[in-house]
Amino acid sequence: MTHPPSDVATRGDRALKEANLFGAKAVGLAALPKSWTPKFFALRVGVVAQAADNKTLERRIRAALKDLGHCPDGVMVRSSAPEEELQQRGAFDSVPCAANAKAVIESAASIAGNNAQPLGFVVQARIPGVATGHLSNERRVSQDRRRWLWEPELGLAAGFNDRFRVDSDVPTRTSLKCAELEDIPRVLRFVARKMTKVPQRLHLEWVWDSSRIWIVQRDVEEAAPGSPPGNTWAHGAPVPLDGPLRVFAFAADSPRGFPKAENVRTFARAGLPHGDVRILSGPVVIARLAEDQISRELDRDLRELVAHPVVVRTDIRSESGEPVLLSRRTDDCTDYGELRSFLTTTAKGFLDEGRAPKDVAFLVHRFLLGEAGAFGMARPKSDRVMIDATWGLPDGLLFHPHDSYKVDLGSRTVDRYLRCKTDYIDVNANDEWRSRPAGTPWDWKASLSKSVALQIAEQATKVAEYVGESIEVMFFILKSEAEQKVLPWFFDKAKRPLADIRAAPGFYVGEKVRIEDGDDLAALAASVSGNEAPKLTLQLRPSFELLRSREFILEVAKVAREHKLPIELEGSQLSHVYYLLDETEAPVRCVNPWVQAARRQPFGKLVRDQIPIRIERHGEYAAFYTASRHELAALIRAKMIEEATEYYWAPDKASSLEELADIHELLRAAAESLEVPFREVERVAASKRSERGGFEGGLVLVETRDVNEGPRIEDSGSPSPRSLLPAVPQGKRRRALASRRVHRLPGRRLTLPLVPPTGWELDESRAVALDAEDEVVVAYGPTGIQLQIRPRHRGPATGQIELFKEVADG
Repeated sequence: MTHPPSDVATRGDRALKEANLFGAKAVGLAALPKSWTPKFFALRVGVVAQAADNKTLERRIRAALKDLGHCPDGVMVRSSAPEEELQQRGAFDSVPCAANAKAVIESAASIAGNNAQPLGFVVQARIPGVATGHLSNERRVSQDRRRWLWEPELGLAAGFNDRFRVDSDVPTRTSLKCAELEDIPRVLRFVARKMTKVPQRLHLEWVWDSSRIWIVQRDVEEAAPGSPPGNTWAHGAPVPLDGPLRVFAFAADSPRGFPKAENVRTFARAGLPHGDVRILSGPVVIARLAEDQISRELDRDLRELVAHPVVVRTDIRSESGEPVLLSRRTDDCTDYGELRSFLTTTAKGFLDEGRAPKDVAFLVHRFLLGEAGAFGMARPKSDRVMIDATWGLPDGLLFHPHDSYKVDLGSRTVDRYLRCKTDYIDVNANDEWRSRPAGTPWDWKASLSKSVALQIAEQATKVAEYVGESIEVMFFILKSEAEQKVLPWFFDKAKRPLADIRAAPGFYVGEKVRIEDGDDLAALAASVSGNEAPKLTLQLRPSFELLRSREFILEVAKVAREHKLPIELEGSQLSHVYYLLDETEAPVRCVNPWVQAARRQPFGKLVRDQIPIRIERHGEYAAFYTASRHELAALIRAKMIEEATEYYWAPDKASSLEELADIHELLRAAAESLEVPFREVERVAASKRSERGGFEGGLVLVETRDVNEGPRIEDSGSPSPRSLLPAVPQGKRRRALASRRVHRLPGRRLTLPLVPPTGWELDESRAVALDAEDEVVVAYGPTGIQLQIRPRHRGPATGQIELFKEVADG
């Protein structure tokens, strides 16, 4: 006979394995090691709704609180829904209360009253957190389940977060004890290593109380399988438009002034592929459309067009010559009434806004089944192109996560930065364009191959060269076996450099409000109106109906600007939405940007005269100036040291020759800065060679002695200078000559030789103890010395090199 589960469950109860009984949060905590979590108990789903005058429940809660022990800071009452998925994290409340049964029931009832679905509850001993945060290896932050992201929510400086692989050799703690802030990553690495043995992907929440880490929540990610983009399309390959139409003209032959039609003309003249796009324009035609009048010829054109799926876009003539971003368009259309209604209502809307009929046009083309969409940014006379891409239609780049690529056409290399593409825009079974989950493996699969990325870069560069400006091009990557898969579709002038982009704080940190529609925006505006704005971040993810709504985006920007609330954007930094928000001066921050694209590299050193030109040819901005003669002398001295160091590290004969050539060039420049003819340097060198000799003999001075301590050269036998060297056995010679080394001095000080100690490899790291607690890791690079102070490792690590290791005999 099975007994019904109790209303209150404590750790060890079998019922805590059933989310439908006590909720997902309770099940997650019960699955963690007992020593990791604060003491807790759970209330069964729905029991609080019948809690009024429930003396039995109150008695059981009182007993469970007694088992928790002394709770000086009270307890946390946390909702635990049966189907609380990761996407719903934060949707259910948690409140602190006193550690007594009445307060627990009242707090739980208050939370339950604000939620429609039945809830269970977790009651934990409250841990006052000095720092709190997140630890996760869910798919959206980690392609490899062994790689974890940790982010602080409270108590740590911004940017104090990182990713680590749990299979690295970095030592960890062996418990959750943690007395120092700097030890938090080591403890979290220990937790991550343990949790990687679990088959699921997890998201953990932690609290640090200044003495140890506590894990207070464990959520499991369930990854759904995906399907190829475009797999629901049932119309087969696009059917080309059949010859000329009666009223629609070829866009490449259209009247001047319509920016998108001009794009088609530019592609054709630059020798690039372009779509078969037709244009409907003319003041008489547009004016009649606004009055719902369709001529017989236009009617016949529309009926022919909808025989197969078509897309209609709008094109507006503007004084600036630039296209109107996010202008109106249809999905793929096969219905005559739908197509006619779009033309007439859109024409009327434009004229009602005050636009002249001569400035309005419609573009039509067959629906293009895109495997992927991309934006490419290129500059004239530059080999480098930036690309953002995602699955499905290019509209997905407005708000959805995407991949990024850096292409160097000179070297034919493609660097890529893959993100988890959780969603993208695709056509569904009803021929509607909608967001869809990517699923596995499409979420982490690269949206562009290397060959396609190179094609995009080549075509974007041709456009930039043709128009003579930095541009951004939108591309369709067609889902077909045809040779031509990459189709440029639209371009615009680049608005701003990527270096100005600001990154969002993190995936999890901060209080975030999701904005999907006007109701969300109105509720937000009401909550912050008249009050000091809380520290919120707006997650802008519009519903599909508002995906291209310029008006809605501007309203969001207005509220964000008025209340100084940052907007978090997952879409492409090259997208129309990013530029539109940026133009309003709203605070926009991009989720997980490719930091390398915006990195500045300071140098402050002398370079060859053609280097700035070569840098700009590779698509980077080079800031430089011409040094005065007085400053140049010091710069040459510094450069001479740099080149000598690079010669020291040269790995082969060819590299050594290159570095010697640089030193030779610097010798000429140094003589000129001193206003001395180079032949005078050569004369002095010849004089010193005659007086002191050269360096070809390879003599090494080991030491000198007082003249009274050993034989002199003029003594009987007249020994050669070489005989003054101490007799060193062959096996000991290297040890005797290895005089350059790192020395430890009193007071946590080190002396480092400018030239690396003998036997030290380039970029090799060696550790030297400062005291009983800390050590310094030293690495000699090609032009500098890198130092890192860290706690000393306890015990030898695999592969660790001792700093003062002597060369073995023989």
